[in-house]
Formats: sequence, C-alpha cells, structure tokens
Amino acid sequence: ETLPVEKVNGRPFCMGQKLRIFASGRIPRRGMDDYEYQPLGSKLAKHFIISHNNAFYCIDVIQDDKVVSFAEIRLQIGRIIQDLSQAESPVGMLTMTDRDTWADNYNLLIQNEENYQSWHKIHRAIFCLCLDRQAPKFQANPNHPDKENDFFTHLAYHAIGAFGSQHCGGNRWADKSTYFLGPSGNYGFLGEHSNMDGAATNYVHIFVEGYMPTINTDQKLSQEDIQSIPHPQKLRWNLTPELHQKIQQASQLNQDAIDNLDFYVDIFTDYGKEFVKSQKMSPDGYIQNVIQLTYYLIHGRVASHYESSNSRFFLHGRTDTIRVGTIPAQKMCQIWSNPESTTQQKLKSFADAVAFHSQIAKEAVAGQAWDRHLFGLRIAALKNNMAEPEIFKDLGYQRCDSLDISTSQMTFTKNGFCAFGGPPEPGYAVNYSIQSNRFIIGCSACNSNPATDAKRFMRKYREILLELHRELSHAANSRSK
Repeated sequence: ETLPVEKVNGRPFCMGQKLRIFASGRIPRRGMDDYEYQPLGSKLAKHFIISHNNAFYCIDVIQDDKVVSFAEIRLQIGRIIQDLSQAESPVGMLTMTDRDTWADNYNLLIQNEENYQSWHKIHRAIFCLCLDRQAPKFQANPNHPDKENDFFTHLAYHAIGAFGSQHCGGNRWADKSTYFLGPSGNYGFLGEHSNMDGAATNYVHIFVEGYMPTINTDQKLSQEDIQSIPHPQKLRWNLTPELHQKIQQASQLNQDAIDNLDFYVDIFTDYGKEFVKSQKMSPDGYIQNVIQLTYYLIHGRVASHYESSNSRFFLHGRTDTIRVGTIPAQKMCQIWSNPESTTQQKLKSFADAVAFHSQIAKEAVAGQAWDRHLFGLRIAALKNNMAEPEIFKDLGYQRCDSLDISTSQMTFTKNGFCAFGGPPEPGYAVNYSIQSNRFIIGCSACNSNPATDAKRFMRKYREILLELHRELSHAANSRSK
C-alpha cells in the first residue's frame, strides 16, 4: 500500500496485481489450479528460495522488518555455489509439464511429510532465484552481422526453457514468479501469468534496473558476522523409484516442447517510435499492422490476430483483446499485395489501418471490447447449467477464436525484452518492445509446423519496416518542397 498509484492521463489503475507478485503461487489441481497469495495484515514470508544445480535452498532475507545487507546475501549465494559439485535429481521439472500431469505428480510428491515441508517452503517464499550457471554460453563470430539478434535469441531460449533438464531447467519452479541469473551476466524474470499480467512484472524489472546502481558492492562482513549467520537451509526430497520415473518423464516432455520451439529475435535499429510519431501514427498500431501485413504477404490471408489490452481502469481488471484483423487492415493487405497499387495507395491504406487500430484500442481500454464480455456470457451459461449461447457455434466466432497470431507489447528499459513461447499452432506468437530509436521484436513458432518459420517471418517484417520508412520519408520530403 506504500506504492504510488499508477495513473494514465490522470485516471488511476487498479493496483491489486501488485499483491500477487511476491509470496504467492499456484497449487496444482486437476481441472483448475488453486492460487494463494499473502494478504495484507497476515504473517508475511521472510525468506526466498535460491536454486542451483537442481537443488533448492531457503535463506532468510528479512530481519526486524528490514532486508538484510547485500554482503550477507552475497555470502549466502557463495555458500550455495560451493555446496554442490554434482547436480541433484531435477524435482523442479515436475512443475514444467501440463497442469493435470503436475497435479497428479504433486499429490504423489507430498505424500511424504518432508517433501510437503520442502514444497511449502518454496510455495510460501517471497520469490525464487535461479542461479543458472550451467546454461550454455553464447558463442558467435563477433563479425557476424546478425550476432546481436542471435545473442538475444539465445537469451530468449534461456528465459523460456532454461535449455531443459540437461542444463538448468531443474532450477525452475513454474508455480511461482521466478528470477534467474545466467552465465553471460544476463538476468530475467519469469512472471507466473495466471494471476497477474506483464505490466506488473515490468514494474519490478524497471525498479530492479534502477536500484542496482545504488547497491554498495564493496560491503564487507566481519569474521564474527560471517560465523553468526546461519547457513542456507537445503530443502530435502525423499524420492521413490516412481517419483524418479515421473521426473524423467517430465524432463522428456519439457525437452520435447523446447525442441519444438522456433524462436527468433530481431533488434531493429534503423528507427523507432520517434519516427513513427513524426508521421502522426500510433507506434503500437504501426507495429501491429506491420505484423498483420507480414502474415498476409507470407500466408495469403488475413490473420485472426490477438493483441492484449489493459483493463486496469476497472477494479480487479486484467486484460481484454484488440482484434487487429480489421476491415481496414484487410483492405491494406489487399492493396499491398497488388503489384499494380501505387505507393500513395499503399501508404494511405496503411495509415487508415493504423488509425482504426488506435480507435479500437481506446475502446478496449475503456471496457468496450467484446472478447471478455462474451467470455463472461459463456461462463455464466456454464455456471447456471444453461445451453451454450448460439453465437459460440457461429463459424465467424469460431474463426476468430482460433488464433493465427498472439501478440503483446512489453516495453522495458534499453536492454530488456519480453519472450514467450507456446504460439497457437499453426501460428505465431510475437512480442515487441517499442523504444525511441529501435524496436526489439521476438517471434515464436513451432518446428512441428512446416508452414511457419520464425526467422522468415521476422525477415519479411523487417523488409516492410524498411519500405515504410523509405516511402514515408520520401513522401514527407516531397511535401516540404
């Protein structure tokens, strides 16, 4: 409650999601999980979990309502790193499967009291920190023109899957918001999405980047202090042969998902939002319609295209949907794919599509989109044992509900970006960060689908961005003469 209220144009956002960032987590259940977080006024957690070599350690970080010193936390991390030479059985991989499988394995795991206590320590922790020292380091020719793109792509694979159980996937605990540190000096945050959205995790990321330069890394502890600080508590697991088998199965399922992920990040530095704003267009609408046009030019049809929107002007608001595959976007795609279209026609159709996107984006933020309202109707019918409303059987609705592209904007500070896997198959998931003079764009697809290719998508996307810049700049120069 001490955080300043977030506002947009003077209107306050609901701050409820901030309560769920720390000391919270999912409990796996068949059909639907439970979720627990510590409400204000309760006895708050004072520990967090550090994982390394598949083992989990508990350290207390709050004493007398104050966070312990940087020097003490550094000491504890050093003790953890020195504690293990061989990796433990990757119990964390159990959390990386589908929810029903994890629910069954969770019930098996906690039959043992010591296992339950270890699980509960993790579940009630403020957060988890993964020391991913076993992650493979990025290696590339320093003169390769795509080395920065390839480096960010490498970081994305690290963030999403931690390179599987053979590297550091076993450090993850997917039911909680988790931080990780990699061998390249990279760090990241895995937001547990079921009870909070990207904006909440971005808030933490911005705070951390601002706080790091203020830390006094020269802090020292006296020998007396070192001897008085208890060693980290290593969490113990009693694993039966059946549980070992379940861990192996979970590891293989997770590895299969990682192997199926096709991901590519493009760092586009030719221009950014300042140029787009100079053309009197919304940067977000600009990016979204380039995504739609990219899909059309590759696949020959308008995509069922999802963009997440914020509904936090309302109490407990989460998200709604901006539908980017609009009639103006369709017209734009048809004009751009017609070799007889003039440059003027192409630019006007693009500007019209961006303007319409801006209109429906404002409507979505104001609670006037339709996806969540129809979802509420469907759930209301289900809870009241009523027949499913006819609209959900309509072919038009079913086409909209089967996504070709899922997108989200997450604009971080200069070196941050967002990555997510699990695109709709056959389809793409695209995330992007809009910055003053560059765009960071990540695209994921599935290797199992021969019709999609993340790198091909991003190359076509880059071509369109460059063509737009060239033609818009030329048009502006012509007007100024």
